[in-house]
Amino acid sequence: MRSPASLAIFAGIVLLFCLAIRALSAVATSLRLQRYYPDRPQRVLRYISVVSNGRRGGMGSLAVSGALEVCEDGLRIHGGWLFGLLRRTIFVPWPEIRVVDQGRWRLRRLYLGQPLVGWISIDTQTIDRMRSATDGRWPQDDANVPGL
Repeated sequence: MRSPASLAIFAGIVLLFCLAIRALSAVATSLRLQRYYPDRPQRVLRYISVVSNGRRGGMGSLAVSGALEVCEDGLRIHGGWLFGLLRRTIFVPWPEIRVVDQGRWRLRRLYLGQPLVGWISIDTQTIDRMRSATDGRWPQDDANVPGL
């Protein structure tokens, strides 16, 4: 029979392993998005501070804990993980963004890339603020997103 201390140590090791896998997948996600969408200079129309979540495919996550910048030709996303550490900045052109209403909690999801590379969920109020700054360049809401 195992003692409670050995079970606690085993549970701690499993938890640390899961956290390490999560951290590595977050870094891989961030690097992949940065490879697809490198940052490029653009005139900023509106700067918005946000905290949001996202995911690339079925693994890894992109936490946007910093800012979104609405630019003339696209959206600049300053994504940080773990309180802004491992900060990555990507620039996604407007034609590469699809907006889908999630239908709950007043959230919309921005799908990045065609085919899908990643997504972030943002509240409707923030979406409306970004849309108002784009002078008609904002992508139309899409009911379905192929490739999901």
